[in-house]
Amino acid sequence: MNDSEKKQKINKKKRILFILIFICCACIVAIFAVGIATSNNAGNGNTGSGSAARASVHSGALGSDSGSNIAAGFGGDSSVSDSGSASGIVGSGVSSYTGESVAESSSPETITLAFAGDINFDDNWVNMQHYHAIGDDLNAVIDPVFQDEFKSADLAWINNEFTYSTRGRALSGKAYTFKANPSNVQILNTLGIDIVGLANNHIFDYGADAFLDTLTTLQNAGIAYVGAGMNSDEAFAPKYMKVKDLTIGFVAASRAEKIKYTPEATADSPGIMLCYDNTNIDASIKEADAKSDFVVVLPHWGDEYSNAANDIQKADAAEYIENGADVVIGAHPHVLQGLDVIDGKYVDYSLGNFWFNEKTLDTEICELEITYETSAENKVSAARESGSTSEKSVSKDNENIISVKMKIIPGQQKNCETKALTDASEKRALFDRLQSYSDGITIDDDGYVSK
Repeated sequence: MNDSEKKQKINKKKRILFILIFICCACIVAIFAVGIATSNNAGNGNTGSGSAARASVHSGALGSDSGSNIAAGFGGDSSVSDSGSASGIVGSGVSSYTGESVAESSSPETITLAFAGDINFDDNWVNMQHYHAIGDDLNAVIDPVFQDEFKSADLAWINNEFTYSTRGRALSGKAYTFKANPSNVQILNTLGIDIVGLANNHIFDYGADAFLDTLTTLQNAGIAYVGAGMNSDEAFAPKYMKVKDLTIGFVAASRAEKIKYTPEATADSPGIMLCYDNTNIDASIKEADAKSDFVVVLPHWGDEYSNAANDIQKADAAEYIENGADVVIGAHPHVLQGLDVIDGKYVDYSLGNFWFNEKTLDTEICELEITYETSAENKVSAARESGSTSEKSVSKDNENIISVKMKIIPGQQKNCETKALTDASEKRALFDRLQSYSDGITIDDDGYVSK
């Protein structure tokens, strides 16, 4: 082999070596890039806690349609519907359902809503007299287990069955009237309550001045209210609250009195929304359906101390769901009533007393676990099921909600104290009683409801 051939052979080996080095370098760069992308995806997951969501709610993410700018955002449209002021929330854009599959980039998130029944802070009423007698120890009268449930929920609602004021006279002819010192509102803050229902038959017990003091007291305490207001614009309007990526719409009204002591609000007078006729509540539900991701309807209805929902409750629940309610949760009877699922939507006909008097009664916290798709790029089918019969899909168009679960956390009100049930046999017995009040409903040992 001559010198020229030797040089050609050496150059050929150099070229091959260069190519091999280039390929190795390219592979190393690619592997490094994939590693960075995987790390970033893992670090950017949505892991916001209930406390963070609660902080966002109390930092001003409250509003009713009578005076708020709402960006409905359906189908990714970020346009804003202006109804008169900039004091309300701004909803985020959501994608519509187009198929069964979930993109690999999706990140499902779950929020929890908690609901409890009648509560009364009137210092002259039996439960508050007991509270004061034991040194105002809230942990002794409301189980810390229940308090933790409220605080860990992203939103907690309770029925405020009294008025806050130091003014006014008890309505003449009314058998029971309840008025609390405004300072007692701090109990709601301690419990972790975010929003209260005022559409009930005791909120006007001491007249208009005390009623208006109630609104002011709650506003000063940073607690939202629904179903009542300075006028019909406020009382009939949904209340919107933002939790993480979802806007929750609340609608509340009352049909609880045979003799109507509690006035309905008008254009220029305060009061509540009534639902003896469903015209106004149906309009409010439709409005909330158009401007929020999930609609909670809270009627004050039914027969006192009856565990059976009456025919009007059943018909109205179906009507509310037809008009856009995603869940119907009732109060007023002072006892638990049955549960139902109508067109895939849950109904809890009565939450009963939570902490109201001395009677020995079953009670509960009703929780909703709402799982939704966080990726705006992702299209989720409303028919998607995860395999659990306790999950009900939300079938509204233009939503990113995957499923909703209802869970009952059982307890007992007795001797002016409310305790959570922890014994398995006692919990099972309460679930069995609830099932007996219901039609075709099953509650498993963990409290999850299915039909």
